[in-house]
Amino acid sequence: MGTAQIEDDAVVRSWPHRVLDAGDPETPAAIERLTARGDVWSVHDTLEDQLRGLARTRTRNGFLDGAALAAVVEELRGGRQPERFGTWVHYPWSGRLVRLLPADLFRELRSDRNRHKITDEEQARLRSLTVGVVGLSVGNAIALTVALEGGCGRLRLADHDDLELSNLNRLRAGVQDLGLGKAELAARQVAEIDPYLDVEIHPEGITPDNVEAFLGGPPAVDVLVEECDSFPVKLLLREHARARRIPVLMETSDRGTLDVERFDEEPDRPCFHGLAGSVTSAELDELGFEGVLTVGLDVVEPDRMSARLLASMVELGQTVSTWPQLASDVTLGGATVATAVRRIGLGEPLPSGRVRVDLGPTIAGQAPGPPSQEAAPVLVPPAERARAAEPAPADDLARFLVAHAVLAPSGGNAQPWRFHPGPEWLLVAKEAARAGTWFDRSGHAALVALGAAVENVVVAAAHRGLRAEVEPFPHDAGPDVVAAVRWRPDQGVGAARAAALFPFVVERSTNRWPGTRAPVPEADLQAIEGAASAYGARLAVRTAEPDLAEAGGVFGAADRLRLLNAALHRDAVAELRFDQGDHPTGIEIESLELSTFERRLFGIASRPDVTEVLHRIGGGAAIEAGAAKAMAGASATCALVLAGGTPEDWLAGGRALQRLWLEATARGLSLQPMSALVYMLELRDRTDVFDDDERARLDVLDRRVRRLFGLAERDQVALLLRLHYAPAPSRRAGRLPVDEVLRAIS
Repeated sequence: MGTAQIEDDAVVRSWPHRVLDAGDPETPAAIERLTARGDVWSVHDTLEDQLRGLARTRTRNGFLDGAALAAVVEELRGGRQPERFGTWVHYPWSGRLVRLLPADLFRELRSDRNRHKITDEEQARLRSLTVGVVGLSVGNAIALTVALEGGCGRLRLADHDDLELSNLNRLRAGVQDLGLGKAELAARQVAEIDPYLDVEIHPEGITPDNVEAFLGGPPAVDVLVEECDSFPVKLLLREHARARRIPVLMETSDRGTLDVERFDEEPDRPCFHGLAGSVTSAELDELGFEGVLTVGLDVVEPDRMSARLLASMVELGQTVSTWPQLASDVTLGGATVATAVRRIGLGEPLPSGRVRVDLGPTIAGQAPGPPSQEAAPVLVPPAERARAAEPAPADDLARFLVAHAVLAPSGGNAQPWRFHPGPEWLLVAKEAARAGTWFDRSGHAALVALGAAVENVVVAAAHRGLRAEVEPFPHDAGPDVVAAVRWRPDQGVGAARAAALFPFVVERSTNRWPGTRAPVPEADLQAIEGAASAYGARLAVRTAEPDLAEAGGVFGAADRLRLLNAALHRDAVAELRFDQGDHPTGIEIESLELSTFERRLFGIASRPDVTEVLHRIGGGAAIEAGAAKAMAGASATCALVLAGGTPEDWLAGGRALQRLWLEATARGLSLQPMSALVYMLELRDRTDVFDDDERARLDVLDRRVRRLFGLAERDQVALLLRLHYAPAPSRRAGRLPVDEVLRAIS
């Protein structure tokens, strides 16, 4: 607060203001000097109106007038001459000289409309509080609301930033204030509300060197309001506040979230309710950007945040430079935190925890609660599994072959197969309950998976010294049967080569590690290409760096299109298993080989309400980064091209895929399908799936991928792949038990 000093030094047009006692004999000369220097631009003297207002307030008579009113006014003046009563306040930043009631009378009149929502005794108690506010964007609204209510007697403000034009969507200031420090701006605004309120500013912000002085004073802070942007500073403040048993309040300006940490009542309470784990502020500074942001995401609980804010977080560095804040949210935060400060100051119940005052649903007449599907995606139960009418036969060979057949790859690890054994044969059939998703309406992905399972049967039979013969779609075996595999003893060259691949049936897996780019020996590439051609397919391979970069762009754009499309997003998320149990179907989240930070962002992008916002604003470019990162570590990218487009060709393509994958595994190469585009192109004409813009983008991606691999219009691509060198996967996909897929023919 300004003082009654009347030095002759030049007045700097900045905070603090000056309060001059009208009864001080030197005040008239001080005002004259201010005026002579040009520091007074306007004079505002409404003291008589203030006195009359106070008189009516004191007598509880809003109609008091005439001689009765004059008598009360004279009594309030206490016998002092009118010109020597009250104070003059000079605001150097605006050049205003304002005449006001003395401090006690000013506060009595200014807080009159608080009565009896806040009693006089409570108002006096609140004036003993020291409230510290760190971060003065959201904190500006809080500081002003607390000051307006008379919710404290001292404010201590800290922020190192200056006001920018982009702050004016939510921060009450004028364009004439641009470039002004936010701490000084708030102090000026408070002084214009109540020039007698004690305000201290720390324009350098909070650092490890000054945090103790900020909290400890004197006087010590009674309630800390933390609204800064730096997560290490947030944690630093809590560590010191906890040590001093100072309660901490935070408002996140999203869904009206108010955070309360009553360190005054629970001195051993973990910071951020334990959501930050055991990390300290010093350790946090060493984690780097992604590490800090990961902890920050855990603390704010993204599963409880609004879809629009989460979409904006995904768009950081793309279509937005920082996360958004609205004036309505910030204003609401001022109200909720000021209420919390009052409850703490008056000793009213306010437990630690996190509450949400979500105005959107409330004013729309909706039940309050979390946003639609806001929680992290739960485990999607495996597709309903058909049960055998009778137990499968306990034939050792059949069980052996099926145990290896189920190790084949399948889209989303859906495992769309079942097996019917005979004396010297095995029928391979499609299980409808685990096939036919939105993403595979054609059934082609299921045929590829079934073909891969057939190839595993052939390899496993060869290991047992048997030669397996495959009959695709036997006409008398039923509509779901895709192949009949018969075997006989054989020691030929073909069986020997198949048997040599047997160890890699178990070892083979999808490897999503980014990998390290290294040239693939020509002999290895030829062997892999030759494996694909064994069943009429061919493998188009590209290893040049520009081609790999182009593949990353194409695959990433396809991933983005898939995840932002409502129908396909549901399909993609349904494949994932987010908990850490053992799941026989689906893709374990651990197998995606994401960093902790990437996993948090992936969880955000798994929310349909978030991706709907991203789709609407044309966002989601960050989704493409995963494919670009994968291709940056790839040694080759490949397109598996079928001999034709019949069901037999797709089944043979599955056999070719598995054979080339086993060959690659034998040579120390890892493989990952990147085939979202293939199956989206098959849905391209579905108006219930894609809009016109999405179809146009698919057309462009189709041309790009055909140009990349030198494909003709008639060429049928079954899969797009990347080959790379990488460590073993962190998690291998689960498999259905043999008894669940092996069943007797009824």
